[in-house]
Amino acid sequence: MPTIAWHSNGTVGSQISVASPGFPTTIAAGDLLVCVVANKYPTNGPALPTDAFGGIWVAPSNNQGTGGAGAPGVDSGDVYSTIFVKEATGTETGSLTGSVTSGDCLVTFISRFTKTGGVWSYAACNGGDTSSDTSYSATGNVDPGVQAGDIVLQMTAVNNGNALVGTHTITQTGVTYSAVELYDNGTSFGDNIGLKVSYHTATAGVSSNVPTYSTTLTVAGAGATSMLRIRAVDITPITGLGRRHMGFIYT
Repeated sequence: MPTIAWHSNGTVGSQISVASPGFPTTIAAGDLLVCVVANKYPTNGPALPTDAFGGIWVAPSNNQGTGGAGAPGVDSGDVYSTIFVKEATGTETGSLTGSVTSGDCLVTFISRFTKTGGVWSYAACNGGDTSSDTSYSATGNVDPGVQAGDIVLQMTAVNNGNALVGTHTITQTGVTYSAVELYDNGTSFGDNIGLKVSYHTATAGVSSNVPTYSTTLTVAGAGATSMLRIRAVDITPITGLGRRHMGFIYT
């Protein structure tokens, strides 16, 4: 089974309705690029990114979470958490343009993941927290199917731009995780929003239920969480079928 690893992040982009996150450096063809976007307000979500470097940005099923609490306003209201992915061509450089039509504020950045072989497999889930307090918890809507060696990238949009987080925790029946924080900050554009990102390596087990992301906030807030399960899988030729019936098995 091929192995995967987080490699690096690009620079953060934040603004009202158009932001430009930087691509990570030394991108190689076949790397997986993951763009995360936190924004206000639903129902105005981020557009699917496009760039001039070839390849296609994809919005996986269940890639967008919704949550929050209170009326729209400074450090209040509902938010979106959104994940996009792309298999790199290796020519990506500079920055990507992220946009939200009639947006109030957004913050976004790109992470780079590498693999030792095989092809990428990924699946997403999302959830929300609708209680404005210092305890944050969001349960995924589906089980993305996690096994040992996978990485789950979680991104959380918090409606209070001043809220920082404590320990990042994903709990999921059957799986043991170790966590690494990638980003914890907010933006003062518009009505403020915070972006919290971490990746969680499945060190043992196989999932049998949906995941829940939880943390603590330094000030009261609520928000939305999207989680992306990442894996590399082998492609093994099926032998003995003859040339006209050659196929592949994903393992």
